[in-house]
Amino acid sequence: MIEVLKPYISEIILGIGGLGAWLFERKKRIQGFKQDDADLTSKIQGIYKDMVADSDASLDKMRGDMELLKKRQGEIDEQWRQKIQQVERRWQTKYSRLQKSYNELLKEFEEYKLAHEK
Repeated sequence: MIEVLKPYISEIILGIGGLGAWLFERKKRIQGFKQDDADLTSKIQGIYKDMVADSDASLDKMRGDMELLKKRQGEIDEQWRQKIQQVERRWQTKYSRLQKSYNELLKEFEEYKLAHEK
């Protein structure tokens, strides 16, 4: 059996050496992948942290803008309420004057009617 393998002994040794080198390199490559994964994870966490900080800042700004808009809208609503009340008072005054005039005219008409019916 050894006689059959003797011509191929250098190839067998070369193959065993290559297999050993491949196994050693594989372990080194796996460790490199683990290190790369750790580096990527830390980079992703940093990016995520920055994104959250930016989002929080944007949300805080939007909340402030919303509060300002609510305040302005409240002021505008109050101004409209005041204007509506002014218009209601004017119309009430006009209505009261018209009602008074109508009542006086009705009274005069009734007196005229009574005076001329007899």
